[in-house]
Amino acid sequence: MKMQVAASTTAQQREESFKKWLERKRMQTERRKAEEIMRQYRTNERLELENKKRQRDKEEKLAEWIKKKEEEMKCMFAT
Repeated sequence: MKMQVAASTTAQQREESFKKWLERKRMQTERRKAEEIMRQYRTNERLELENKKRQRDKEEKLAEWIKKKEEEMKCMFAT
């Protein structure tokens, strides 16, 4: 029966392999951080737009209420 010899890796090959792995992990971590930053940015943008819309709606309702009250006052003094 023949014995197969396992190919052994040299210290240099192991080091290169580890460096490549480490670089992939670093890039993966950076990509995750960048994605999280962009997700947070989009969330903040959406919330800001919602707040602006809410504020605009409030202002429009107030303007309508003021106009209505002014018209009521005119009618009261006109009669």
